[in-house]
Amino acid sequence: MLNVMNFQENGLYISIFPPKGEEIEPTKTNKTRVNITNKNHEGGIRLEVSLDLPLELKTWCKSSSRNVSIGYQQSQEIEFLWSIPPQALPGTYNYNLRIRFLRSTSFYAFHPKLRQLTILRTKIKPQISNIEPSFVITPASSSTKPIALSSREILNLEIDVHNRSKNVDNYRISTDLENSWYTIHYPEALQKVGAIDGNEALNLNPNQQGKINLTINPPADTVAGNYKPEITLYSLNSPELFLKKILYLNIPPQYILEAELKIILNKVSYKKAQYKINLINRGNTFRAIDLRAYSSDEDECCEYYLKPGSVRIPPNKTREVELEVTPNAKQKRPFIATKQFNFQVDLRDLKDHPLPKNLPLKSSLFWRSRPLWQTILLLLLALGCIGGVGWLIWRIINRPQLEPELTLRSEKTEYYYNGDPIAVNWTVKNRERINKILIFDQERGTKDINNTKCYVFKPELETENCYLIDKFISPQNTTPDKSYGECISTDNNSQTISCSGVIFNHAQKVEDYTFKLQAFRINQAPQVITSETVSILPIPTLEVLEPLKVSPDKDRYQPRERIVLKFEVSDVENNFVGKDKIFLIVNDKRRQTPIISKQNVNQFCSQVHTNSYSCEIPISDLREGQNTVEIELEHDPNEHGEIKKKIERHKIPKQIVVKTPIKLNYFTVDGSSNPAIEVEPDTIIRISWSVTGNNLEIFLGECGQGTFGSKGNKTFTLPAKETVTCTLTASDESGQRTQLGQIKVRAKEKPKPEPPVIIQDPLDLQN
Repeated sequence: MLNVMNFQENGLYISIFPPKGEEIEPTKTNKTRVNITNKNHEGGIRLEVSLDLPLELKTWCKSSSRNVSIGYQQSQEIEFLWSIPPQALPGTYNYNLRIRFLRSTSFYAFHPKLRQLTILRTKIKPQISNIEPSFVITPASSSTKPIALSSREILNLEIDVHNRSKNVDNYRISTDLENSWYTIHYPEALQKVGAIDGNEALNLNPNQQGKINLTINPPADTVAGNYKPEITLYSLNSPELFLKKILYLNIPPQYILEAELKIILNKVSYKKAQYKINLINRGNTFRAIDLRAYSSDEDECCEYYLKPGSVRIPPNKTREVELEVTPNAKQKRPFIATKQFNFQVDLRDLKDHPLPKNLPLKSSLFWRSRPLWQTILLLLLALGCIGGVGWLIWRIINRPQLEPELTLRSEKTEYYYNGDPIAVNWTVKNRERINKILIFDQERGTKDINNTKCYVFKPELETENCYLIDKFISPQNTTPDKSYGECISTDNNSQTISCSGVIFNHAQKVEDYTFKLQAFRINQAPQVITSETVSILPIPTLEVLEPLKVSPDKDRYQPRERIVLKFEVSDVENNFVGKDKIFLIVNDKRRQTPIISKQNVNQFCSQVHTNSYSCEIPISDLREGQNTVEIELEHDPNEHGEIKKKIERHKIPKQIVVKTPIKLNYFTVDGSSNPAIEVEPDTIIRISWSVTGNNLEIFLGECGQGTFGSKGNKTFTLPAKETVTCTLTASDESGQRTQLGQIKVRAKEKPKPEPPVIIQDPLDLQN
């Protein structure tokens, strides 16, 4: 077999030829072949196969990347053609063979395979004076007429070698077949299997011919196909000289497949039956087989799971397929006898090669009956059902008359004064035994006809003050009096009636009320039920829910600064009650108009919860100094069912202090505001200042004793070499002092008088 690099990775079987790398001479061509077999990816794959070449090699292999699609259990061969230019330098060049999954299976990754491209030196045949040897292979073969050779069959080849030189020479041969394929026999030499030792050769005298026997015996697992091994003749005298010839062999295909179905578990109660199918390829070709299981009976009663459903079997290899069989959902487990399901497994060759003669493979599944206790339980259940049906028939024939069921309740247990009227709901079940229903106030009784609701259930019983119940049932509602509410029938035969919104307008005082429902039954005493107590409550007054706050919250405020009073008040049923008002009091003076009332509540307040408002009131009319702020809640008694007016006051915990901030307008010495100045000594210096603020006292530090007004001027004289610091400080009415500015004043030194200049006569100098 030819030398090939084989390996498996990510479910693929990959073969690369040549195994380690290419050896090519300049001006020659060669191929790198990559054969990929998809063994595990049932959905098929798409690959990118490429040669990662350095820059200098890219022009030697123009098509270095290929995309291929390979189906399950199929193979694909990719060829890369090398064309070496004549100027290529001899040497070894490294590159990588890369394989990458495309599309959906991109999470697989391959390790790149390092390969070497060897550029050989161009062999220059030496000028040999003698004639080169020759050899002939018998029998002859060609690409069109290869020698047919079956696996395990022996082929004997005779290689006739002619020494046409004038010297004695030794000759030996080699081939690129694997060692297990061939045996070389030299005349009068020891037989050697596989590679030949250098001491074994054919010795020929000048112009003498000899024979070398080459026996080829392919192994049993040899794959069918065409093979082109090279046979090379070497000369001992001329080591640089070797002759090559190609031997063309054809190993014809043999299609021998054996199939066997083994039972692992075929008698089951609740598990899946398990079988194993052994497929043995005794031929010399790859077999791609699809498997299918189906029922041998008329109806398909089972579900079949083949793992895998398709297999690819190399020559002289065995593949196992697991088969699980289970009855489908339509089948029910038997209670008494074991149930048998017959099925068979058939094979299909994807290339229509011959299949085994024992197909289809047949077997059976035996489904055991249920346990005895389940059979007994089923019988008991059947007897119970028969008894239950008999009891229902007896119950229908002897059905007793049902007693009426009455309910009476108020829509709410608490109402507010001057609010919605009290409304009650009532329900009656099994109405066929009732003639009339009365609903009334327990305290007033049925004598108050105007506030007693009377319903009758038969048309002949209807009177001026008693209405037929059918008139109030929707959708035929023809209500003669809306205070009787609306009724609905909750079943098809109108045996259950529910009425809602039955209004009693007389209940308006602040007190408790209880209502009764009296049902008059046929030939029986009236049935009476009582509702729960319903209370009419006085309307709650407005109530401050949290302490008053001001925003922004700080110790002092400036005049005309925006100050907002914040508080939260309660509110009944999402609306300010009646005539309740809130007034603002600033420094014990109440504003004439309320800041919050029912008419202007939305101007300053917003609803934050179901029954509360958050209010923000701007405060004005604040005076300089300390201010007190309050709110006054005034409640009108007519709105709450009370006797006299009620007033509440809420005060801000702290006083609001308004104070004008102290501001320096200017501070100069002789018109200069520099922090340090120089002046002429004994001259008049003028200090000027201006400060904004209320009730301020001004201090000048070393430049003036006493206090001064917010704006003014002052003069003083500074002797020579003197320095003073004029510090401007303001004190407010609370006595707090604030330094506003500081200027250092220094007097210049007086110039010293210059000494007198004495001028002498030149004549005196000569003497």
